[in-house]
Amino acid sequence: MHLLFADWYKPAQFNADEEVLAKRWQGIKQLYENSPREFLDDLVRFVFTGEMEEEHSTNFKNTFKKLDANFLMSDNNNELLVLAGCVLAYVIYDELKDFETIATEILSASLFNAREQKSGIDLEGIANSIISKAAIINRERPKIEKLKIKPLSKAAIVAKIKKVEQDQSWESVSEGLNGVVEFVSESRKSFQTEINVHLKPILDFISIQDEELEVLWWQVNGWSNIANQPFEKVSKNSKALIFGKETARLVECKIELPNLVGIFSKLGIANSGEISISEAINECGVEILKKMSDKNYCKLLTPIHAAANRATETDCGDEWILGWTKLCGFSNERKLSPIDIAIQFHRESLIKRKIFPLNSDE
Repeated sequence: MHLLFADWYKPAQFNADEEVLAKRWQGIKQLYENSPREFLDDLVRFVFTGEMEEEHSTNFKNTFKKLDANFLMSDNNNELLVLAGCVLAYVIYDELKDFETIATEILSASLFNAREQKSGIDLEGIANSIISKAAIINRERPKIEKLKIKPLSKAAIVAKIKKVEQDQSWESVSEGLNGVVEFVSESRKSFQTEINVHLKPILDFISIQDEELEVLWWQVNGWSNIANQPFEKVSKNSKALIFGKETARLVECKIELPNLVGIFSKLGIANSGEISISEAINECGVEILKKMSDKNYCKLLTPIHAAANRATETDCGDEWILGWTKLCGFSNERKLSPIDIAIQFHRESLIKRKIFPLNSDE
């Protein structure tokens, strides 16, 4: 059982004994190991909206029911939300497969706490902490260790060679030659696998360094391709969205840059004072918004892209705002610092690239 599981499960307000906790934890591990990747995305939706696809919901409940006959299949929404949060916390905290994407999805859906997350677990805090840690670790220079190739067993090939020595018939020689070819082929595969294991962290590090260099050159160049003008001429309230989008287009890595706040601060985006998302959207104008968004958006995970799309339909008139807030589920009265808006739009852009890989403005 995970060291923190009892803490994560506490909001369920269920006086579970050690046996019940063990069964719940077993269910959580089974769900992660046996469910498709889309199930985790649906759990993110569930902890924010209380909604889940019927197939995923049935599988979710049945997993725990099979382990515990006393598990309630109805009127048990609070525990279901907590268990969903536990699965997500487990994936992020233990840095399991796709933890970077899941963590970014949670932070983007939260929109700096503009939306309420219903699991009772501080998933936003866990996501922020792990992303920050992973961003630093992924940028540490990898150690290059001496290449150690584990030799394949020669027993099988030796046996075939001895057989040829004893019986030099065509069938025996042919079998021996085939054995040699197979041994050489397997040796090459083993060698290539070992090479790839050693090279991957080096290549990942080079890729990250290359992306950071691209961001640096973009800063030094001082030109916004989206606004088509120097940084200093980009209007104050539109910088957050424009620069958030441009930095996202310069990177491919799963983990966001560890110094986004510093980058945006140097570009003149304020970390104090607050504006509404609608103000930032309308300040950009229709032509720039069309360069930054299209009809492909997710109302939960990419709400600012949804806003940009709605605004272009009304030439940035205020009539789009009410429909957008109802669609995305939060009030336009909620204001953020320009840097928070920039980081949000940056994260949304990274998520959008994964949701719509073949049809995106990214």
